[in-house]
Amino acid sequence: MNHAEWLQTEEFIIVMDPSGIIMSCTPATRQILGPHLKAGAGFVLEDCFKGADLELVRSAVGKAVDSGGVTHKIPVTLHTHDGKKFGTLASVQPLFSGPGNIIGAILNIGPATGGSPPPATRNRMPHPPHRLPLEHHMLLEALPEGVFTINTKWRIATFNKTAERITGFRREEVIGRYCWEVFRSDLCRLGCPLQSAMETGETASDQDVRIFNKDGG
Repeated sequence: MNHAEWLQTEEFIIVMDPSGIIMSCTPATRQILGPHLKAGAGFVLEDCFKGADLELVRSAVGKAVDSGGVTHKIPVTLHTHDGKKFGTLASVQPLFSGPGNIIGAILNIGPATGGSPPPATRNRMPHPPHRLPLEHHMLLEALPEGVFTINTKWRIATFNKTAERITGFRREEVIGRYCWEVFRSDLCRLGCPLQSAMETGETASDQDVRIFNKDGG
């Protein structure tokens, strides 16, 4: 399937922290925008959007990170890593780790609109904020990494399908349980990165953590 066909049927997702560091992105996104896009790398908006489109997307990301604002379906031209251009729609929403705690932004691109948007449409202001069609739980399901979240009482709140595959637990078995009961990590008692993030507000990546799966392995 070529880029144009993908953009007609797929939505591409990039999750970034407030400084523009990629927290995660879907495999389809790397196919379109380049294999260099991976967790821990910087996401350069200028590589994907130009001119007025760049300013609109940059403003939408800033609004999401600074105030929790949502920007829905901006008509833009997407520039792919191999030099192609496609008309598409870009939406941006904040990523929360808890009520009022914004830890990043979610950029959602697609589907294709069949060519570059006409100038009158390209210069139009974005639509008023709406709820995006892709909710957070759907985002988690689309990510290639195993992802779980906890609430402020250390109980597991979400558990995506990749986490199920890695650990052997079904989400129904772990939702509501303490995270240390499930994972029994070597960092649970000392140096827990989740505890550090909750206490300091700072993100951490590429942590070497050992956990037990359902079978104890």
